[in-house]
Amino acid sequence: HASNWESANVKTDGLAVCHREGGNLVLLAYGVLLQNAMAAAELLSQQGIEATVIRLLTLSPLPVKQIAQMLPADSYVVALEEVSGRCGICQELTSNLQNIRPDCKVFGIDLGCRYICHGAVDVLYDQYGLSPEAIKKFAMEVYPNEN
Repeated sequence: HASNWESANVKTDGLAVCHREGGNLVLLAYGVLLQNAMAAAELLSQQGIEATVIRLLTLSPLPVKQIAQMLPADSYVVALEEVSGRCGICQELTSNLQNIRPDCKVFGIDLGCRYICHGAVDVLYDQYGLSPEAIKKFAMEVYPNEN
């Protein structure tokens, strides 16, 4: 697999960036969650699962066609969002992506619908399932790994 941070080494179409090429497990992030997605991909790699990491550069309009072109066949997409439940892109992504790529399954991790506490970001990421370890665990639960 290839793992890239610098913009000179990533594949982009201007609307989305592939920071890490892997298998058909795809971690889709935007904003600060890119770092957690990359760290989770490394943790998954230690378990024998190579994840692709895609970062969105725009949310409106959501670049569904560009995302679909970057996805490997039979992808399991895990969208990571630092938003309250049902306030992010996951529902729109799922609906529109299914029309273009019915072979893909989309899952999402967000902050949920409960009250969001205040505190240190890394502690809150652990609490709400957005830490690299929690992302790895969730991805392993939804991804049918044959290893």
